[in-house]
Amino acid sequence: MWGIIKWLFILSIMAIIALALTGKKIRGKTVEEYMGPVMQSKAVKEGLRDIRSIVGEGLKAAGEAISEDVTDEEKKQLDQVLREELKAGAPVQMPPDQKALAPEMKEGATVEGAIQPRPTLQQMEAMPPKPGATTDDQNMQERPIGDR
Repeated sequence: MWGIIKWLFILSIMAIIALALTGKKIRGKTVEEYMGPVMQSKAVKEGLRDIRSIVGEGLKAAGEAISEDVTDEEKKQLDQVLREELKAGAPVQMPPDQKALAPEMKEGATVEGAIQPRPTLQQMEAMPPKPGATTDDQNMQERPIGDR
């Protein structure tokens, strides 16, 4: 029974939010017009002020607890260690046409099906034709992409 009541309560809150966002009128007034006098009452204003102060104190306490974890000295020491490590690393000299280091191979290891780089246009022109392959444009038929 409690589950049904809980879901009805949640659905009613969602409906009120949807009506407030869309600005639909219920019996000639919007949700804001109904809630205006309630929000202007003294009890609600005091309650909101109390809630704001409690939340503000909680956020302030959480911020202080977090900031105490790492001190300024520790931050400076960490920055110094990072600077030293970055300076200590020697740059790797690579050939001008190489963009990344090749993986190191162990002695006697072979790579099956290794990916070869794509040949350049000059290399492709210098390659002998494959047996049975034709290069005539007359044998090529134009077809739409969908007819495969």
